[in-house]
Amino acid sequence: MKRVACHLLYFPSGESRILRIIDLDASGLYAGDVPLDGEKAGVLWLGGVCVLLPQGMEPRPGESVAGILTRAWRGYGEKSLRLWQAC
Repeated sequence: MKRVACHLLYFPSGESRILRIIDLDASGLYAGDVPLDGEKAGVLWLGGVCVLLPQGMEPRPGESVAGILTRAWRGYGEKSLRLWQAC
């Protein structure tokens, strides 16, 4: 399991969570998240904005986070989620 942290985490539903540690399974899929309440050993700090996207979905060049979430919500269903870091 890999653990990363970010300032702001968005879900396909549009829900957002602030200061999160995100758990990723061995294949890189979202396995859960918990609040970030201080430094933690073994957590990679990504910072910024991260978005959980349905597996197989890629952001388009120049697309806004709002546009990405609109497309992600339509294609979400029961798909596994991958983490994407907005730059």
